[in-house]
Amino acid sequence: MLTTVWVELVGDPNLFKLRHVPSRDHRILEISFFFLGAVFGRALLDQIGSAGTLGIGTAIRFVVALFWLAVPEKPFEEQ
Repeated sequence: MLTTVWVELVGDPNLFKLRHVPSRDHRILEISFFFLGAVFGRALLDQIGSAGTLGIGTAIRFVVALFWLAVPEKPFEEQ
């Protein structure tokens, strides 16, 4: 997962532009949050153990699944 985002970021022709480039900025944020999640996950593992860390991860995934229920449906277009 990280490899794909990294390759897309490095291959972006607007990588070194100083202006706001949404596609590049989203990839940079994605990579940053990936590493930040790994650091927090490891810290949780040291503090509360593997069972608690898996429980928190499961709860986060459950909340994300609930948020998907709130995404509006794309209107159907007949051709």
